[in-house]
Amino acid sequence: MLTIKGVSYHVSSNRCLFDNVSLKIDNEIVGLSGNSGIGKTTLAKLIARIIPLETGSIHVEKSDAKSNPIQLIWQHPEQAVNPKWRIKRILLEAGEIDSDLLKKCGIKKDWLTRFPHQLSGGELQRVCIARCLISKPRVIIADEITTMLDGLSQVDIWELLIIYVKQNKVPMLVISHDEALLNRICDRMINFQKIVDLEKK
Repeated sequence: MLTIKGVSYHVSSNRCLFDNVSLKIDNEIVGLSGNSGIGKTTLAKLIARIIPLETGSIHVEKSDAKSNPIQLIWQHPEQAVNPKWRIKRILLEAGEIDSDLLKKCGIKKDWLTRFPHQLSGGELQRVCIARCLISKPRVIIADEITTMLDGLSQVDIWELLIIYVKQNKVPMLVISHDEALLNRICDRMINFQKIVDLEKK
């Protein structure tokens, strides 16, 4: 379970992006929708501890304190990898490479010796998804992760992630503007716009 209590974020001293946000995500797939610029990705970075918390708390049930239990899969994979590392090293950073998992993610063996700039955006996103699963996360945040993939690849990737979270009882927060996708794969949906507007009242 992922529990978020009283989280706020200020863009500047006089502008608050969102204030006192609280959410609880059980072992389920939850969709997060809302207008661009409202703070969905910022919230994701706060949950993943990429941005330090200003206020509030974030707790993951049954997490190992020695590891990072929350994994964020970025919309832009080139921003999530070390450009000087070969793909094999990027994957090994997360844990032992599972050849069966690489196959399920559509990762070819010869990619392992390449650098990130030698892969397409869609190929690199597959690597980032594999890296996430290799790390055995306790929470997954997927931020517009399949926009770079073709329709058939999107189906394969979502099927893989859904199987993982269901089998391992892992909460997954899916951020997307594609409401048809959210309706199809999520157990429930949260409109972040409504939460932000409610806290402003």
